[in-house]
Amino acid sequence: VLALEKAKAVAQQNPQAVVIGGDQLVSFENRILGKPGSEELAIEQLLSMQGRTHLLITAIAVIGPDFLETHINQTTLKMRDLSRSAIERYVRFDQPLNCAGAYKLESQGITLFEEIQSTDHSAITGIPLIALTSLLIKAGISVP
Repeated sequence: VLALEKAKAVAQQNPQAVVIGGDQLVSFENRILGKPGSEELAIEQLLSMQGRTHLLITAIAVIGPDFLETHINQTTLKMRDLSRSAIERYVRFDQPLNCAGAYKLESQGITLFEEIQSTDHSAITGIPLIALTSLLIKAGISVP
């Protein structure tokens, strides 16, 4: 889990701290869709997913001096049927080139979807806050 590797890298530099790492990926038709990096690839990714369902997998890791635990959240998303011009407009506007799946749900990307199912709605923006709160409490952090 990349979230764990990210947290470990920071924890090595700060051994007394409680460190949170996170990462997201998109699973579509048994493939992992990475960050597109270009408008052309973003448009192609979105065109391939339109009208279909995929998974957004959000992982977090919490590491403390005597604590290490991870959590994985799976969100199921169904994209609307969209025209190529609508997808091109979205990509030009939101520039989701560094986002898994080529969309930013916290911005205009939410308009691309007709259905989102998750046990933790905050996971779609990168950090499942319900799970994070539970992990922080387990790590001995007072919340709230």
